[in-house]
Amino acid sequence: MGNQTNGQESWPIDKVDRFKLISGYVLGVLAYAACFFIAAQIPVWWLNIPICLFGGILGWCIGMLVSPLNPEERREFTDYGKAVSAFVGGFVIAKFDFAYAGATTKVLLADPTNVGRLLLFGTSLCLGFQFTFVGRRYFRKSEQPPEAEETTVI
Repeated sequence: MGNQTNGQESWPIDKVDRFKLISGYVLGVLAYAACFFIAAQIPVWWLNIPICLFGGILGWCIGMLVSPLNPEERREFTDYGKAVSAFVGGFVIAKFDFAYAGATTKVLLADPTNVGRLLLFGTSLCLGFQFTFVGRRYFRKSEQPPEAEETTVI
């Protein structure tokens, strides 16, 4: 990221790294806009737009959970993650027979509209995750100088 000086990063990040981050965001916004454009082209477009929104918002939430900004957030997010995984795990186990119902899966995946919706959701999820993770991990660090290390004199 930034230049290394005595084992610590210099702040703020250099111009090349900032350009890379901003370029990534611009390309990501274009990709997200393309998702909405494609969603409007698939039949029943009014259902496809919320699929993109839900994927982006879910990715945003996941991105926040995996990139805590401080130890307190890390502790809280660990608790949230446990609760969510317990809920999702219980739901998946309860629906396990449905997930492996071969005939149903084949019918759903045979329809190009359903495949398109699945891809829109996955793409939006990944973009939302990446925007949030990169923003919290890199941009936030570039705006704040590192905290001075506390030393205790005995």
